[in-house]
Amino acid sequence: MAIANNARNVSYGKPKYGGVAYRAPIGTPLPTTPDEPLDSAFENVGYLNQDGISLATDSSTASITDMGGVTVLTIVTSSSETYTLVMLETNERAAKARFGDQNVHVDELGNMEITHNGLPTDQSSWVFEISLTGNRADRMVIPSASISEAAEITYNLSDAKGWGVTLAANADSRIDGGTSREYIAALIDNLEIVTSTGNTAPESSMTVGVSQTLAVKVQVEDRGEVKITQGFTVTSSAPETLLAEGVKITAKKAGKATVTVTVGGTSKSFDVTVTAAAAG
Repeated sequence: MAIANNARNVSYGKPKYGGVAYRAPIGTPLPTTPDEPLDSAFENVGYLNQDGISLATDSSTASITDMGGVTVLTIVTSSSETYTLVMLETNERAAKARFGDQNVHVDELGNMEITHNGLPTDQSSWVFEISLTGNRADRMVIPSASISEAAEITYNLSDAKGWGVTLAANADSRIDGGTSREYIAALIDNLEIVTSTGNTAPESSMTVGVSQTLAVKVQVEDRGEVKITQGFTVTSSAPETLLAEGVKITAKKAGKATVTVTVGGTSKSFDVTVTAAAAG
């Protein structure tokens, strides 16, 4: 049966709260889901201007025609992908993105010295964090990007100073030879936290040394109820009391902690009380 139109799939592309554009050195581990935490090497370059992020794809084709002039085959001979953005903040991270790491120096007071010598030759990894309607995560991962163009910088009383760049996305073996990879969270409802071995809620009281492996039951748009044992994040408000590793939580010492499970921008929490193991 055909699937009906769904207005929930229509959205603006808003920046994720806290940051939208992150840059890291080549070789930094890349995220492979819409909402897993980024590696600590990814640094937020700051606010972008109101034009946001523009993605452009440029392709060249070649056609074969028969003796009557009818096109019988068209193939793509080359293609490229670029991202354009303007960084509004004058900070060290944005400066290094625009001018190159080796051309930006910051002293102990935070004074910046920037050497202007053309386009930087650095290749970097980038991640763009977009929030769709209902906090649905839309993450764009670019494993390798070079600056192919820098926008004009203007200094006046009517326009905000910004560093505009065009990023040329390079093919990368980590995403099967692609230039970028997009991860979009599913439309989900009725998030329920359960244990991996059954459909019961996790224990709210744990003894030091005991672990629980979590799973999630959700109502997925167009698919019904689904139970997943991976592809979501688990965090603890007090890791020294209750440690979250992957999808497993382990009681470390007596105390209280709140566990939060996040799937595609939807979160749910529960409280856990940890007690000391019995003596003996």
